[in-house]
Amino acid sequence: MDYPPDTRLILEHFAADTEEITLAADGFMLWGNMNYAYNEATMGWNTNSNFARVSYKVRNFDDPHLVGYMESHDEERLMFKNLNYGNNSVSSHNARNLNTALSRLELANTFFLSVPGPKMIWQFGELGYDYSIDYDCRVCPKPIRWDYANNPYRQHLYQTVAALNRIRANHAVFSTDDFSMATAGALKRIALNGSDMKATVLGNFDVNPGNINPNFQQAGWWYEFFSGDSINVANTTATIPLQAGEYRLYTTQRLETPDISPIVGIQPAAAPTAAPRLLNRAYPNPVQYEGCTVEIALPRPERVRLDIINANGQIVATLLEAQLSSGTHQAAWNGTSNRQQALPNGAYWCVLQTQSGRYDMLPLLLQR
Repeated sequence: MDYPPDTRLILEHFAADTEEITLAADGFMLWGNMNYAYNEATMGWNTNSNFARVSYKVRNFDDPHLVGYMESHDEERLMFKNLNYGNNSVSSHNARNLNTALSRLELANTFFLSVPGPKMIWQFGELGYDYSIDYDCRVCPKPIRWDYANNPYRQHLYQTVAALNRIRANHAVFSTDDFSMATAGALKRIALNGSDMKATVLGNFDVNPGNINPNFQQAGWWYEFFSGDSINVANTTATIPLQAGEYRLYTTQRLETPDISPIVGIQPAAAPTAAPRLLNRAYPNPVQYEGCTVEIALPRPERVRLDIINANGQIVATLLEAQLSSGTHQAAWNGTSNRQQALPNGAYWCVLQTQSGRYDMLPLLLQR
């Protein structure tokens, strides 16, 4: 039988490495099941979260014949385990919270799709599908949730995955054979070296803030893909602070900042009457050199998170993560990022989310 020249045969083999190395050398592709390690990472349990074996090089394949995946028809969905078993041992970053869990999938995908070699994304993984593999029964049909696209956090995840796939397709550095992974522990790093540019991926899979040694491959200007921010690196090993769940993708050439919708304008679930505002006001607005004060009004005690989000939908500053009593509270923002760097003038949004699922937002104009 004749086959088209671009035919690829994928073996569901799962044999010892020595056997798979031989099969890969003969041209076969093999499935690379990394569900357990990636899910440990997304849940925030990092002792067994080293997913380095998603790399064909770690398995000693000569060619990129490993089809890595985080989810499949045989494995539990990442979001189901995040929501049911995620690390919630600290109150400031709860991996069982829906939106936090979705943002942690963005982190995982950044460390999945930036690894050279073919990948599989299982049905609706790009939207954070959270129905268990055992829903009704293991082989029963699962609900198709097109409504997921209406959730801004799921849409943000979808657009992040799309942006990562675009740069994989358009930039050779993401198919280089010169790359390394440092993915043991909570603070993880990938370094990629291409003929035209270099890339460094950084992420904090912990539920607490941390400082990571980026170990940049060279000094000079590096450009962060998602935010469009840039840094001039003099000391390649100077640590960078990362919030829990924060990720960055730096390249030595500036890439086009992806068109990812801001997580703004989120409304509570439909109700007969509009819910009262949680964010009363921000003053002064426009925000100038003296900064501004954001006023929060809570009808009942709540654990809240208050973020400043830029026009690209990236969290640039976290003003508050705490359990608050009912009543009025205030938080201050001085126009700087989480790294205490001055942010450029322009439109921002102040977004409040509560552990019970309430959201509110206020537009801010930084004008200094």
